[in-house]
Amino acid sequence: EQVAITHVVPHVFYNGKYPLSALKDGDHDGFTIKTRVHLFATEDTTGKISVCGSWGEQGGACRVARSTIAKGSSNITVTVTATADQIKLWWPSGTGGQYLYSVTAAYTPLETEGKDVVATRKIGFRHFALVTGNETETDYVTKNEGKEGTLGHGMAFRVNGLLIMS
Repeated sequence: EQVAITHVVPHVFYNGKYPLSALKDGDHDGFTIKTRVHLFATEDTTGKISVCGSWGEQGGACRVARSTIAKGSSNITVTVTATADQIKLWWPSGTGGQYLYSVTAAYTPLETEGKDVVATRKIGFRHFALVTGNETETDYVTKNEGKEGTLGHGMAFRVNGLLIMS
């Protein structure tokens, strides 16, 4: 083969505001999935890279990017979305179901005859936060967004808005 997929790394991001109460299936702001596809090519080539999710109608959300792949290692990030009505949320054991969905990355050569190269990963849709301060105060959340470590408030987890004591 001329091109190989060496890694597929989906990153799942919640589209809504920081949830302070439990999210509900079908009633949240959905998710963005940024999937980095790592490739190795034996020579410069052109092809299509597609990323598809198994959620939603008729097999899910797909995005296709045409790309020139340089000889050696490279990567491309392809973004797809999942709306609230397309998915069920993933919950920790004992708090709900552990619903998983497939994310499939494929490379299709355009300039030469060859087979598609395909790799699949499983993901769950959830928002996770490590709580180390009083996150019920709006000013506190705004001031500390994106920071690591905060006050000595103890520690808990918040999964999909549900508070879980550690």
